Amino acid sequence: PMTVLATGGRHLKDLNRECEDHVYCMYEYPQYDYHAQDNPDRKIVVTYSSINGSPFGDYGEAVMGVDKTLVLLKEQEALIFDNEGPSTKIKVGGKADSLDTTASGAGPAIAKAAMDGPISRGYTEELEHFAWCVRNKAPENQPRCHPKVALADAVIALTTNIALRGPENARIEFKPEWFDIQSDETPEYTFLKDEKYKVNTTREAYKPKGKT
Repeated sequence: PMTVLATGGRHLKDLNRECEDHVYCMYEYPQYDYHAQDNPDRKIVVTYSSINGSPFGDYGEAVMGVDKTLVLLKEQEALIFDNEGPSTKIKVGGKADSLDTTASGAGPAIAKAAMDGPISRGYTEELEHFAWCVRNKAPENQPRCHPKVALADAVIALTTNIALRGPENARIEFKPEWFDIQSDETPEYTFLKDEKYKVNTTREAYKPKGKT
């Protein structure tokens, strides 16, 4: 990612916790296609939210394309929606336990399965493959989540935390050296030197006011 803008807080859990229970983030990525040749400022914005106060929606990803939308649910299902399909309106019928659905067109948009069968078991597969690599030692047997991938994930997560706990509306630019496995530069080291972030990136930021 190029930049991150984040907000959130501990809106539900006790203040003695170290982790926010509501997080909302926006990441800017460069758009690598033919459009970028005509407009270098064109970007892709990825939004991420984690709301621990409600189980609605569970977890997953949605990729919104020009013609279709791909929805991944719990790393188990992949559904493709036609963006041109009409929407479906839902209203409560005469009885309290009945619903009447009315399509605002020829009919509701139908989701098609993108793949047959389970797609993934998430982190379970990564851990199992890591154990397999340990048991089958060979240079060509490398974990799926190798150090470079793990470093990139860590940098994105740590930088987002800094944006969450830093000054309001802080928009942080990612530095290439943070993703370099040979570099000692880290997001924390960079921002701990900045007085605006110094307190907010330490444990002191999580201590409830008036308590020790």
